[in-house]
Amino acid sequence: MVKVGNLPRMFAYFVWRKGTLGLLLGVGAILLAINVFDLTALARIASATFLFSYMAVQLAHWLLVDETKGSRLLVGMGSLFMAAVLACFLWSTFRVQPWALVSIVAFVAGSWLIEFFLARAAALSREVMRHTQEGDSPIRLGATVRSWATTGWTSDPWR
Repeated sequence: MVKVGNLPRMFAYFVWRKGTLGLLLGVGAILLAINVFDLTALARIASATFLFSYMAVQLAHWLLVDETKGSRLLVGMGSLFMAAVLACFLWSTFRVQPWALVSIVAFVAGSWLIEFFLARAAALSREVMRHTQEGDSPIRLGATVRSWATTGWTSDPWR
């Protein structure tokens, strides 16, 4: 993912033999979650993550239905049924383990925040590489980075 610019370059740094910083951080996050949460909560978090992801796929398909040549009726029904399954799952979780619902919300919100900041860092890394390849001076490059940090992006950070 680093090679295509989806993650910042720091995730490709080797920390031990063939292990990268990205691998180390991922394994560390998994070990932390395993030690903090019980198996039932982890199962509910994983299930909710899958349902949210599948709901996102349904909504993306709805937005691209003309390009995919899909049936609006089927895609719409699939989206509604997926929303119903997600709502039932969250309601069931609330009734059985209310604290697990808080964990699910925290994990989803944390994932979105991490994705947002990683996308910003990856876009900045791509921009720095582009300026470096174009032969810009370090002073001009520093001004570009400072302006991005204070004013935000001039282009789409998700590309």
